[in-house]
Amino acid sequence: MSYYDEIEIEDMTFDPKLQIYHYPCPCGDRFEISIGDMRDGEGVGVCPSCSLMIQKRGEASNSSCGYLNAGYFSSTISSATRDLIKTKQARHI
Repeated sequence: MSYYDEIEIEDMTFDPKLQIYHYPCPCGDRFEISIGDMRDGEGVGVCPSCSLMIQKRGEASNSSCGYLNAGYFSSTISSATRDLIKTKQARHI
């Protein structure tokens, strides 16, 4: 598979409401990688407006730059989901 570029996760912008990382695409739109996709091992950002794709390099620092660890979503996600996130984080430490 051919990628437009490999981008460090730190160079992407995180949208905490949508739980998606964004990165500008040359077509004027933006590549998107969701937190769910990253948890499932996916590291490919897709632009919805063109055929370009990017490969993510690096790892999100414990649940999207600390948003979940800091309790940012604590009122919007279930306790079962929080437990699953903690379990997956513990496996990566």
